[in-house]
Amino acid sequence: MTTNGSLLTKKTYEKLHDIDVSLYQITLDGTKEYHDRFRKFTNGKGSYNKIINNLLSIKETNNKDMFILRTNVGADNLDIMDEHIKILVDLFGEDSRFMLSFHNIGNWGENESNIIRESISMKLQKKAIDLGANVVPIILSLSPGATCYAAKLNSFVIGSDGKVYKCTVALYENVNNIGVLKENGTMILDSNKHKKWTTSSLNDNCLNCVLLPNCLNNQCPLNNLIKKEPCLVTTDKIKEAIKLLDYQNLITYTVK
Repeated sequence: MTTNGSLLTKKTYEKLHDIDVSLYQITLDGTKEYHDRFRKFTNGKGSYNKIINNLLSIKETNNKDMFILRTNVGADNLDIMDEHIKILVDLFGEDSRFMLSFHNIGNWGENESNIIRESISMKLQKKAIDLGANVVPIILSLSPGATCYAAKLNSFVIGSDGKVYKCTVALYENVNNIGVLKENGTMILDSNKHKKWTTSSLNDNCLNCVLLPNCLNNQCPLNNLIKKEPCLVTTDKIKEAIKLLDYQNLITYTVK
């Protein structure tokens, strides 16, 4: 479940736990001062304290569910990452259920002033480890060739109006609206549209790439559908990912 965490009280969380919701992604975009500038309630008050208090109450439980604390990073909050990470380490560092994750802010509009061109995910993952944080294992979240959730047959996004989508980003693209969820729980899908998201389109570069079994050219099916361009990765990213995997002590075999 992806949620801002403001309504994820201990009581609500326990209900979700009982129906087997076991993984959460919650966004904290920096220190309280920074986060509250952008993520406010309708009354104008910031949401940081509410989210933190909810997470601390959940921390009191003995359940084994996992919580990814995601931070979206741009030019205006990159400098506060050390402080932000240290705060989260103080609050959740000893609890392996709470893991940090970092992502570049994307360009979804016309203002590019806050965009960092260089990918910062792996660099901040390593910094967080050095500061004592638990981080999302590189093998789960940062493997550059990983297949996108939108390319999977059993992954759907349900809109507030009951419309069914594949991608959480392209909500206004017609190709992304693949069906509807009826009030009785029946999901009616356009099989042709659904197939476009879940079928790989391999080219010569893919067929000659050693990473093909990992991504199947579906790292970003949206990119393939809209731009008609493959989302290729570089060997440099793979090497960096393997080094970080080793840094996390997650390599359990030797390659000779």
